Amino acid sequence: MKRRPALQHAPSFPCRNQCHKKRYKSSSTSSKSIPESPTPSTQDGDTRTFRSRQAGYKALPLPPLIDPVRISQRKRYKETKAPPPKHADFTPFQKKLYNNPFARALADPTRFAHTTTTRLPSSFLIRLDAKTDPKRPDRKWLLPIQLFSEASPKAPTTPSHGGLTTWLPARKSLIKYYGGKDWHRNIGKIYDKVNMGRDVFRSDMDDLILGLLRDVVVKRLRWCFVHPKAKGVGECEGGADKTEGIDDVGCILYVLSHTSQEVKDAERELDALVTKVERIRANEEKRQKTRPKSIAEDTVKVPVQGFVTVDPPKINPKLSHPPLRFPTVRYRGHLMPVYSLHDLLGEEKTRELLKETVFENSRCLALMGGNLTAGAQMALLKLQGYVL
Repeated sequence: MKRRPALQHAPSFPCRNQCHKKRYKSSSTSSKSIPESPTPSTQDGDTRTFRSRQAGYKALPLPPLIDPVRISQRKRYKETKAPPPKHADFTPFQKKLYNNPFARALADPTRFAHTTTTRLPSSFLIRLDAKTDPKRPDRKWLLPIQLFSEASPKAPTTPSHGGLTTWLPARKSLIKYYGGKDWHRNIGKIYDKVNMGRDVFRSDMDDLILGLLRDVVVKRLRWCFVHPKAKGVGECEGGADKTEGIDDVGCILYVLSHTSQEVKDAERELDALVTKVERIRANEEKRQKTRPKSIAEDTVKVPVQGFVTVDPPKINPKLSHPPLRFPTVRYRGHLMPVYSLHDLLGEEKTRELLKETVFENSRCLALMGGNLTAGAQMALLKLQGYVL
């Protein structure tokens, strides 16, 4: 068999890439010119960015992660919240609402009171935080840290780590009831059973909170009394009934007590008498329920007409017509609160507040309304609600 002669040079065949380049070049020259920049278009009610392709192929959408249209749409809902407007930019209605202490109190964030299972604004509640005892790390004290920080700037503003927070109604009588020997049964259900036995609730918590609330009121009123040129406080010698000629009055402050000592003693004796009568009435009703009834008493007497005689329901008159707890006076079409510094702060705190001021010998003062005195009015409102 004859062999073929060897080739001096191997035949050259076009490679696959070269064929692809030629075909790509021919098709691109024949097709129309297509812009290279992405063109946004709307499809199915959604705006997306489509990348144009060469060689006349169908444009494909960009992935949502790199699509500038989609990114701008997401950022539109994730922009940082605009800062609140400044007091100088407020409208007249916004200024009036902002300077109203009652509106501020109601606008505070609501908190849950565990003892009464109610949700109220934080202005009407007392916050207690668990503070670790420095001598015994396993024991924690329930203390009003927030009130300490408001009354004195040197007090700590944050509770200890790992402590719990509870909110109690801002009423002295309730906190005094909670501070008894069975305080674990009253407010201990919110705590862990393991640590509940080692926590401490002060027996004089009601007096401690009362002193702190008084310090807050003195601290916020003292600046207005020391700086009379700021026009935060003015004299009102005519009393609460002579305030029509004074503009922008927020509340009336009487230095002396509203009632005399004889009236207070009479009210105390009357309350004790009413409490005694209600206790006797409750015991009598309980005895009537436990007493065995005879056959004649157990039968229902039906009159001739066929109707059963039933006593109408009775309601406590204190619930249907509650007494007015906060003294007020009418001022230019609305009610204005009236406070007594002697009743709220006591004689010693009142003397400390008016000491070395131009109002030291005044009997009645008018606390003006506005942003300057709104904090003091809120403190007076909270203290009065706590004492009454």
